[in-house]
Amino acid sequence: MLAKNLKTDGIVRILLAAFVVAAIILGVFLFKTLTKKPFDPNDPNLAFESIGFDLDKLAEYNMPIFINLGAEHCIGCIQMNGMLEELNKELYGKAIIKYVDLYKDENRKYYAEYHVRFLPTLLFFDKDGKPFVPKEDSPLKVQHFRDPETNEIKYTYFVGTVTKEQLLETLYEMGMEK
Repeated sequence: MLAKNLKTDGIVRILLAAFVVAAIILGVFLFKTLTKKPFDPNDPNLAFESIGFDLDKLAEYNMPIFINLGAEHCIGCIQMNGMLEELNKELYGKAIIKYVDLYKDENRKYYAEYHVRFLPTLLFFDKDGKPFVPKEDSPLKVQHFRDPETNEIKYTYFVGTVTKEQLLETLYEMGMEK
């Protein structure tokens, strides 16, 4: 009788532990699902080409963020824009892909803010809106701009063009869902 009670107690404890783990997993899933901002196809924050951008607002979408700081007369920008616009549509709801034309007066402030010296300059932020920090074997050899006083990484950037494959691999590494 005592052996049977001990065996029953062990089974109850295992079932209780499994229930608690399942409840935690379900809670995390529901939290992530319910806190995601719904996607409006006309949302100007998610439009490919834009006048400026608000990084804090973009981070609310909980998706990797890629921003091409370019210009309409930049050869590399022209070469990439078709592919980037296509990816913006394909990955809608999974990643934010934007193009900001620095030749437009409203966007000139980004030259100084992101220390742009050459075009295109590509910016990478993870799904939390923080500067992307890649693995050592990442497909792109990105650079980090650090605050001169605190040495904190302010943003991650790459100067030049990228292929669709390089960008997709990087977006997955940044936390994009498959």
